Amino acid sequence: MKKFTALLLALMLVFSLAACGSSPVDDIEDTDHVEDDVLDNDVDMDDDSFDVGEYSQDWNDYASIFTLTYMGITDTDETVAFVMTGDESLAALVIVDAETMEADGFVGEMLYDEESDTYTIIDEYSGLSLTFTAEFFEDSSIKLDMGDFGGVEVVTCEQSDAFDLLNEIQIQTLPVS
Repeated sequence: MKKFTALLLALMLVFSLAACGSSPVDDIEDTDHVEDDVLDNDVDMDDDSFDVGEYSQDWNDYASIFTLTYMGITDTDETVAFVMTGDESLAALVIVDAETMEADGFVGEMLYDEESDTYTIIDEYSGLSLTFTAEFFEDSSIKLDMGDFGGVEVVTCEQSDAFDLLNEIQIQTLPVS
């Protein structure tokens, strides 16, 4: 009987607080500035001073920047999306574990080290980096050896397919790096 009474009181408290409360939107008299702040994520893709820190939630907005697009499956059945600029100076490489829906992603400057014949992507947001080797084939595919992440052969794909995959990864997965 005590549990029932406690539950009843808790429910009454919840309903009374909900009835007395107002929506946070109702408390804002001028919502124009809020909408402007959200919409200010537009990026001028023709601007040579583009900074990866200025981002959009839609990968399709980067079509003029990331012109080389690839996808593949790792040796351990993880999905990989790899996009980069034509001059290979900026890249995004995302690896998704379909079982756990966790994603490791690296988006930022890509450097090539001639001495070790390796590429390194330095993530703009976390500062973490991923170093890998790349073997380029005549059919435009690339074999990436990412050390602990394993190996993957990525193949050229339509830009829209790669961006659709990256958008879905953004929505459906839990980022772990």
